[in-house]
Amino acid sequence: MKPASAFIVGVFIGVLLHNSFTPDYRLATTKAEIAARGNGGVINEDHKQRGQQLLAALQEASRSRPWNAPGQGHRMNVSDIVLTYIPVGTPFNEAQDILHYGGMTSGLFLDAPPKPPFMWATGYLFLGLFDNAEVSIQLRARIPGDFTSTVGTVDAIIAYSSL
Repeated sequence: MKPASAFIVGVFIGVLLHNSFTPDYRLATTKAEIAARGNGGVINEDHKQRGQQLLAALQEASRSRPWNAPGQGHRMNVSDIVLTYIPVGTPFNEAQDILHYGGMTSGLFLDAPPKPPFMWATGYLFLGLFDNAEVSIQLRARIPGDFTSTVGTVDAIIAYSSL
């Protein structure tokens, strides 16, 4: 096969894959099922639903909201969306469940003093054939460093990347 025809076949397959993707709850449901298996099979339906809705809302925002100019990092602030599903005052164990069901991985980030530690969550969104975005969420405790307390602040961005 000639290099040009291999490229054309690759582009054609990519277009077919791209057009077959529909932004709905299927991706969130699959990720939630995987999360449930990793959670010992115990599913909190409210957390599962909020996680799925969070993922769908982030997908929608990545398609409909304006991005910063490329010189400014080509990203968008989505803290308001995350606050809808993980409001201030949410216990950290619930917030981690919601993020997990939304397909995000999370963990504690121990920053250098005097900065307090925070919970960091990250996930990826499919935007197109060669485009994707990374979601980064920081949850800080109301009582700095006390992750048995509740969420005090939420900072979230989506950063665009392309091949």
